[in-house]
Amino acid sequence: MSLKPGTKLANGAIVVAFKVAPTDPTDGVVLAIYNSEYVTWRLDPERLDSTWLGHYFLDNFSAAAADFEAR
Repeated sequence: MSLKPGTKLANGAIVVAFKVAPTDPTDGVVLAIYNSEYVTWRLDPERLDSTWLGHYFLDNFSAAAADFEAR
């Protein structure tokens, strides 16, 4: 499954970008806006309530985007 930008997750966060690990389709990373803050989480794309290992960036989109790419 691919999450499109604008998708609302179970916790209310809005997806900005999403990617899946090439070796494991159940291991994804999402860049989202959550409570007016940029965040990256690990996410199982089949379970939109499965966010974990969050990194939070307040209003720093550049840092959040760089973290998304690195994860």
